Amino acid sequence: MNQIIEKLLKEIMSFANTRKVKDTDIYIKKAQEKMGSKTFYVRSHKLLRWIDPKGHFPFTNKKKYEIFDREVMEQEDFEQVYSEYIMLFEYVPELSEIFELKEEHVEFSVSLSKNDIQDIYQFVKDTYIIDPRRTSLYRKPDTN
Repeated sequence: MNQIIEKLLKEIMSFANTRKVKDTDIYIKKAQEKMGSKTFYVRSHKLLRWIDPKGHFPFTNKKKYEIFDREVMEQEDFEQVYSEYIMLFEYVPELSEIFELKEEHVEFSVSLSKNDIQDIYQFVKDTYIIDPRRTSLYRKPDTN
């Protein structure tokens, strides 16, 4: 996994737990400022949870994260959510190293191999810890 992806995921994981941007955060700072903490948290955390193998169920679609669920979402709501994802990808262009924003879903970037995707899954699995109360805890990975 390249360093950009690793650093970006670490920043998102840390923010998901603390709701604070650190001085060392270089990728998420602008997005959090422009979008606001709540919107940034919700949209980035949804993507993080999608790639977290611990949250996968037999029915989890591992090929794409559906933004628009016609059964539960009105068109107006979808347009609002989709515009937030557009902003997220605009303010964090490094997300395109991992994901591609499509019209109604997000999927892995075509530039990633199956091994790259497995590495991302493993990294999130090893690094992003969720306790039984569904409260996430961030464990700083070794820097060696």
